[in-house]
Amino acid sequence: MRSVPPGIKEQLRTLLTSSSLADAHEQRTRLGVSVLAADMPRTDRLWATIEAWWDV
Repeated sequence: MRSVPPGIKEQLRTLLTSSSLADAHEQRTRLGVSVLAADMPRTDRLWATIEAWWDV
């Protein structure tokens, strides 16, 4: 089974260490685009978790 691509892991780390809400929103958007491009079940599950926890 393939793991989550390293670029997506790094984007997740960047999102989690954002210093402001505006920065977090931008990083979340970038991560979402990468998840769509990866088109992998593991990244889709990761995105579903982020969406479930994100307070809109």
